[in-house]
Amino acid sequence: MVKINYILTPEILKKFPATTIGIIPLRNVDNTNDNKEILELLRSEEGKQRKEFAGKTISEHSKIKIWREAFSAFGAKPKKYPCSIEAMLKRVLDNEQIPNINTIVNLYNYISLKCLISVGGDDADKIDGNIYLTLAKGNEPFQEMGSKEITRPHENEAIFKDDKEVLCRRWNWHQCEKTKITEQSKNINLQIETISQDGKQEVTEAANELMNLLRKHFKAEPKLCFINKESPSTKIG
Repeated sequence: MVKINYILTPEILKKFPATTIGIIPLRNVDNTNDNKEILELLRSEEGKQRKEFAGKTISEHSKIKIWREAFSAFGAKPKKYPCSIEAMLKRVLDNEQIPNINTIVNLYNYISLKCLISVGGDDADKIDGNIYLTLAKGNEPFQEMGSKEITRPHENEAIFKDDKEVLCRRWNWHQCEKTKITEQSKNINLQIETISQDGKQEVTEAANELMNLLRKHFKAEPKLCFINKESPSTKIG
């Protein structure tokens, strides 16, 4: 397994100095099992959030508002391009179910919905080189998940990218096709991200619950690595 550097670039830290990302590498996992217990956790949380947000405005919640402000700061209208958490909540409050993709994805969607924190991941075997959270130059290629079309991000848009292409546009808006997690994915890097001032505590709390479930259902021995302003890069094996 090639080691991958995760890097917060100076441009991102200048614009969003509170950025904190927790990375959880998983190696040699079996994601082929259709785990009904994890799917039930997700469905149960959907019901809880429907009750929690009944009659409330999603955009006014502090954990949504901070992302809306960030998206606006790099030129993405949050109403048109909602962050991953807001998009998930909107689906739930419209009485839709979050799609049953596969067990790992169901698990991190459950944590994201429960903790209202951005959680995602990549098939580590599909990553080319290192991963950067940076501001786009505007010429980087991007193939959205489920699409064959190649598009380009807007200049100064916050993106995750590897050494070849964009992995996620508008920070956590839409992921690429290349590194999506499938049932065949065996080496996976999960990431939990926030831009709040107490970000390390938020990430740690969500990560601890996620790692406990990974231990229980995947017999994994996960570890948590951080990148933030104080330590803007880390190497994941």
